[in-house]
Amino acid sequence: LQRAFDHWRNVYNLERPHTSLDMAVPASRYQPSARQYNSHAEPPEYDEGVMVRKVDISGKLSLRGVTLKAGKAFRGEYVGLKEGAEDGCYEVWWYSTKVGVIDLKKKSITMGKGC
Repeated sequence: LQRAFDHWRNVYNLERPHTSLDMAVPASRYQPSARQYNSHAEPPEYDEGVMVRKVDISGKLSLRGVTLKAGKAFRGEYVGLKEGAEDGCYEVWWYSTKVGVIDLKKKSITMGKGC
């Protein structure tokens, strides 16, 4: 099976023209990154007053005695929680990106505008 996958990958990247690339093959557009890969990213730094919580191995975090599902993508990561305008509402930040909103009244984390 691996030989078949290797053959397909070569055809796809080196032989088969792609209309989205003006009929060029993907390999003709490939350029290695100028940046060095760092497998140990710097931990996020959050502003003063932002609560920091570590998402556990099951993808959950706790806030005010409530356990919430943050998602498996955040396992082991530190997220920042900024208190919102409404009581029980918190913005969830990962580095400098807002990734969700906690509504303690609904005991949920959602994507979107907020509570």
